[in-house]
Amino acid sequence: MRPAGQSRRQMGAALAKAGSDPGGQRPVLLLTRPEPQSQRFAAQFGQRFGEDWPFVISPVMALVATAPVPELASFAGLILSSESAVAMLAGSGQKVTMPCYCVGPRTADAARALGARVVAVGQDAAELAGMMTLLAPLGRMVHLCGTHVAGDLANRLCSAGIETVSHVIYDQIAQPLSARALTLLAGTRPLLVPLFSTRSAQLFQDQTRNSRAPLWVVAFSPAVSGAVTRPVARHRVAVRPDGAAMLDAMAEMISPWRVT
Repeated sequence: MRPAGQSRRQMGAALAKAGSDPGGQRPVLLLTRPEPQSQRFAAQFGQRFGEDWPFVISPVMALVATAPVPELASFAGLILSSESAVAMLAGSGQKVTMPCYCVGPRTADAARALGARVVAVGQDAAELAGMMTLLAPLGRMVHLCGTHVAGDLANRLCSAGIETVSHVIYDQIAQPLSARALTLLAGTRPLLVPLFSTRSAQLFQDQTRNSRAPLWVVAFSPAVSGAVTRPVARHRVAVRPDGAAMLDAMAEMISPWRVT
């Protein structure tokens, strides 16, 4: 496994070696998030479990902008629930001068990198809604989001007396698994599959209903777990919706090959 900063040639060589583990004993790590997030998680996985772990990156969806970011000056607060929304915001060139409320530490870090003043970070939409209800911010909030979101954050906040509107600025378009991934799915070697969203879980399931390979699935949350309705060989749910908890859950699955 190589760090996310590697060259295209190095990435190609690493992918070509995926599945070449002597004796075919270790499960292959199959990453289905968009490539930047998958590369980052691959690097984290390699640092913990070994740089030579076999892996394949095959995104099941691509992010596509669907609408421009609205003029933020007319809102009192900004809600961001994904790094993708932050990336779209960065591309708009707008400065974030109002308080910012985020789902997930990665989203919060990305927002801070834009100069945003993050005042609350929830592990998920429900937790953030609870935090904002206690803070009781004044004025109209705007939630920049994708077409597919977990939990209706705007409605939750409106019900709590916090005026909030959602602006969908991108979509998660389905894309087929790669030929390499399909070859592995048709084989008998176990595949270790971390799933980070209900959308990716649904798309992955739709494309693997007839797979032969044993699937060792690790879900980011109970909601993501619930999106996987097909039988799998092994199944874990992270105790918290974050990357460290995902790695902890994966460690339980990959013993005796784990590196601590």
